[in-house]
Amino acid sequence: MSEHRRKKVKLGELLLEQKLLTQEQLQAALDEQKRSGRKLGRVLTDLGLVREEKLHELLAANLQIPFIDVRQLTLDQQQEAARRGAFLEACLIDWYSPDVPRTHYYVERQYMHRASEVYNRKLTGPQWMNPIRTIGPQHFVLATDYGVRAAPSPVQGMRTMIASLLDYEFSAQDIRTMTALNPARLIGLEPL
Repeated sequence: MSEHRRKKVKLGELLLEQKLLTQEQLQAALDEQKRSGRKLGRVLTDLGLVREEKLHELLAANLQIPFIDVRQLTLDQQQEAARRGAFLEACLIDWYSPDVPRTHYYVERQYMHRASEVYNRKLTGPQWMNPIRTIGPQHFVLATDYGVRAAPSPVQGMRTMIASLLDYEFSAQDIRTMTALNPARLIGLEPL
């Protein structure tokens, strides 16, 4: 292990050390993890005990690597990342509901009163598609972030996104690049 990196520490220990959880909260999350089989980080965010962004920041700090919220990158920064070989994600939820906190994906009773916050800000289709047009489909992977209780299925979300891209005159080949070729390259598979 690199001398510049901190020794491997369990996520729960990190959260306790930073006083982001109590021992009781951690134990409840560990019990839920054991019951459900989900990863601890997902359990913690689903239960609303830790914000996903805070979890990412904590893990990055522990690894002594910079944390970058890619949703906040400017177009120039996205272009630079693509130039360096990064794939960028174009996600349907960012177009339709960009300000929805993760907890809003689920309809727990304690969050139902916040339902009016869901549609605070919307991007237009052209605004959402501008980085794809400017940087190029060869640098993007399409996703929906659907598949949770309060949203349509991922398949329906992908159909909606593809239909919208076709309506905005993206070619079938551009869409295939972003939905099949780039994801295959990203995980080291030969595209079909």
